[in-house]
Parts: sequence; structure tokens; C-alpha cells
Amino acid sequence: MNSSEPTESEFRPFYENESEIEDIEEKFSLIPEKHADFVQRLIRTKYSNNKSSQYALHGAIRRLKILNRCIENTFSSIPIRLSRWPEDEEISDATINIQSFYLNLFGFLDNLAWILKYELQADLRDTEVGLEKNKDKLRKLFSDQLREYLNSIETWLDTLKKFRNPLAHKIPFYIPPAIVTEQKDKDTLNNFEIEKNKAFENRDFEKYDRLQKSQRRVGQFAPFIYIETTDYAGRLFFHPQLVSDFLILCEVGEKVLDEIDLVRAETPK
Repeated sequence: MNSSEPTESEFRPFYENESEIEDIEEKFSLIPEKHADFVQRLIRTKYSNNKSSQYALHGAIRRLKILNRCIENTFSSIPIRLSRWPEDEEISDATINIQSFYLNLFGFLDNLAWILKYELQADLRDTEVGLEKNKDKLRKLFSDQLREYLNSIETWLDTLKKFRNPLAHKIPFYIPPAIVTEQKDKDTLNNFEIEKNKAFENRDFEKYDRLQKSQRRVGQFAPFIYIETTDYAGRLFFHPQLVSDFLILCEVGEKVLDEIDLVRAETPK
């Protein structure tokens, strides 16, 4: 490398608070048991008809397995105790798994709604099935306990919808290679652009690729996904968020199965 060329930044870990790291790791360690316990309950539950059973055993369970693997793969690609700049392929792998996680999380919640639809024998169009507040024709059939619980997580459900719609239909969220906040790093980025242009003009494509890779390592790597929609834009730090969302979805699933148990208990033998 020419000594006059700009250089990439020294890697700095993003998570520096040990108690924060340990809290995320502790919650991450709960996921395999939570996954296994909920799958077992889905299997043990007595469904009143074949359609709700299909959505539980071939819909919800399959999605749970995917969700669990997405978290494992993301934490493997971008460890929470990352000590070096991640490779582009590792960032891509994490992005793929995070995107799949949120698409399947929304699908999992829809599977739960369809289970309830058939267990409650609700005569509804496809567009009227869901757990969100605007699916009032289905929600009015729920017990007070389930409606109150869903109301308590309405913000979470709304946020998921904001993630899912752009991801499925518009611009997918992504993991930026680095964040740049200091002027010296901004100057370094500009110098990289100058050197890349020179290399391109000289048709030195090997040098151009090397400079471009180093340019992506200016500033600091931060483990977040960037989301931009028509009504929302921001960062979501994916290590704590994936873990939190998985634990919440298991809780939602337990509440739905409680509802099914309640319906069965109230149904005349």
C-alpha cells in the first residue's frame, strides 16, 4: 500500500458496558428453552378442527424454527463481543437473517390469528384476519383478557407492521458498514473518493476494490439496522431487539393458546 493513501480506522467495539452485554447474553441464552417449551405446547394443544391444527403444526412451528435460527445466525455473523471489522459477507449474512426474522415474525403472528379464526369459528374474509387493532371483527370475539393483553402490546404490533411493509414491498432495511461522526473521518472518506477515482481512471481495478473495501471501514461499526419508511426512519440495534422480539412473540403465543384452552373449557361437552 502507498504510504500516501488514506487508511481505514482502527476497530472500536460498540458495546462497552459489560452489564449491558451480559444482559443481552443472558436473554439470548433463554431462547432455546423458550423455543422448545412453546413448540411442545403447540404440539400438545387439542385443536377443534384440522385447519387450526395445520396452522399451528405446519405454520407456527416452522416459523419458530426459522426465527430461532435467524437469531443464532445473526449472533454468529456479528457477535455481540465483536473485536474486529466484520467482513462484507458477514454483514450481508446478518442482514439476510434479520430481514427473514421480521418477515417470519409477522407471518408467525398471522398464523396465530388464523388459529384463533378457526378455533372461534369466525366467518371472516382473509383481510379481516390478524391480531392488530384494526382487525376488530376478529378481536371482538376474544376474551377480555386477550383483548387487554393485545392492547398492552399495541405499540409493538404497530412497529412490526412499519417494519414489515417496506421490507416486503418497498425498500428493505440494511446494516451500514460504519457510522461517521468525526470530521477527520469525513475527511478520510473524501480522500478515499479521490484515490478511488484515480485508480479507476488508471484502470487499476484491483487497487480500486482494495480502496473501496478500506473505505467501508472508516469511522466505527455499529450493530444496527437502518429503517426508512414514509412515516418512520431510525436505527434499530439488532442484538437486543431480536432477543426481545422473540421473547415477546413467545409470550403472545402463550396467550393465544391460553385463549384456546379457555374456549375449550367453555364449550359444552
